[in-house]
Amino acid sequence: MTNAVLHTPSERILCGVGRMTDERFRLEVHDGDLTGRGIPDRCPGLDDEGGRGLLLLREIADSWGVTRSPRTGGNAVWASLATAL
Repeated sequence: MTNAVLHTPSERILCGVGRMTDERFRLEVHDGDLTGRGIPDRCPGLDDEGGRGLLLLREIADSWGVTRSPRTGGNAVWASLATAL
């Protein structure tokens, strides 16, 4: 969500969460970035205050990705995660 707010020209950002099964849910963030540039890879330095959000997502999600959003035409970042026991 923070990436969409800070790094895209989006006037509107959509967020969603949905239950896939009893053990799994999906998070989505849709931005309005129509540039087609996608999500750049980041390699933050030790002293950088930001740039770790997608790195953390990669570690905690079972799967994640970026696709073209059918709702906004921009990026749709999604992640599938296990529910807490």
